[in-house]
Amino acid sequence: MKTRAPIAGLAERWEISEDAKSLTVYIRKGVTWQKGWGELSAEDVKYTIERCMEDASVNTMKAELKQITSMEILDNKLVIHLKALIQYFGGI
Repeated sequence: MKTRAPIAGLAERWEISEDAKSLTVYIRKGVTWQKGWGELSAEDVKYTIERCMEDASVNTMKAELKQITSMEILDNKLVIHLKALIQYFGGI
């Protein structure tokens, strides 16, 4: 049976805020880009999400991307702030 529950890969873990309007993603340390481009960072993940948001019309997660109000980087964590309450991983 398929599930929509996420599996940690590039993120070592994530936390949902008490009000369920923020998702904090802890980026796994030691993940490197190909061709020696350095280590994956929260800035890289934020940039990728922003690029997807620019053309959300062609993205399969367009409804979810439209829920993002802002993002901030704290150390190697990405905090994603949302308009609506997060539904158990089916809504992000």
